[in-house]
Amino acid sequence: NLFYINYFIIISGEKKHHHNTEEAVKGSMSLNEIAEKFNISPEIIKQELNIPNSISNNSKAGRLKRQYGFTMDELREAVEKLNKQN
Repeated sequence: NLFYINYFIIISGEKKHHHNTEEAVKGSMSLNEIAEKFNISPEIIKQELNIPNSISNNSKAGRLKRQYGFTMDELREAVEKLNKQN
């Protein structure tokens, strides 16, 4: 299924940045790194995951997930959703 999605994007000449978030979002990445990779604001990611705005954008996703009780899948879903809105 993923092959067909990627194939369609390549064949259709789609210019919008497309990343496989499962491979692209890692716990070792900071909010800034994730935001930059997907061209979204780190503040919006924090808002989507109920992370206080006072938390540094240099905080690593893995630490934040443990501290604020979200999963990496939830983070990836939030990033995908926000990237599509952008």
